[in-house]
Amino acid sequence: MYDLLDDDELDYPEPPMLIDPIAEMQARIASIIDKSFSEKFTPVVSKCGLGKTQGTKGMFRGMSCDSYWEAAWYIYQVDIQGNFVTRNTKDSFEYINADGQKARFYPDFKMQGRYHEIKGRFRENDILKKEATEGIVTFWDGNAMKPILKAVYEFNPKWRDEYIETTSHAIAYGKS
Repeated sequence: MYDLLDDDELDYPEPPMLIDPIAEMQARIASIIDKSFSEKFTPVVSKCGLGKTQGTKGMFRGMSCDSYWEAAWYIYQVDIQGNFVTRNTKDSFEYINADGQKARFYPDFKMQGRYHEIKGRFRENDILKKEATEGIVTFWDGNAMKPILKAVYEFNPKWRDEYIETTSHAIAYGKS
């Protein structure tokens, strides 16, 4: 009556691919971490003038930040390392800027009696600030920030959701 076929003669459809949200998130984090440093974390570089920053200004946990990097550094120090960190808004240091004029420099953070400045790129005045505050201010450049950013993404992949942009220089300067 019916001619039965063996299993190897039947053409079964492929089973549907099920998405594992955890595996997908891990793959996304891995792809972010594997990208070149400049593709992921280097702030927008523009023709920054006096009073302008290289990054995207925003609010993070009630404090003003000049970039996502500052928020990531704060998360690393406070949430991961357990340090007590304050946003520096009043302590400044004098230095001679590129024009040969006296200027004041306000480092970003204070932790354990030391000051910390987060920098994506060093412009001429940033180098002069660093030289003038040697031993007083620790500067965190791209190389120093890379393992911190990796640790922060591993600790909380959605940390950037806490950052509320107030000014995006990428938009202001016509870049995306």
